Amino acid sequence: GITCTILSTLRDIGNPESLQAVIPFAESGVERVRRQTAVTTGKFGEEALEVLNSLLDDPSLAVRSAARGSIDGINDTE
Repeated sequence: GITCTILSTLRDIGNPESLQAVIPFAESGVERVRRQTAVTTGKFGEEALEVLNSLLDDPSLAVRSAARGSIDGINDTE
């Protein structure tokens, strides 16, 4: 949907100020939006770890996996 497209675009732009706009979507009632949020926030590095760690407890395996992948990506670049 449009929300996932917006999140993906914010990830591609990579402006650090965009992270604050992305974080609220981690609490969306829509699984694919939370999954895209996990992917998107990974682009922002260490500043995103708090929200990514919270997504590790998501009821959806897809969201948890995306959050883990983003965390691993951040840890690999440090």
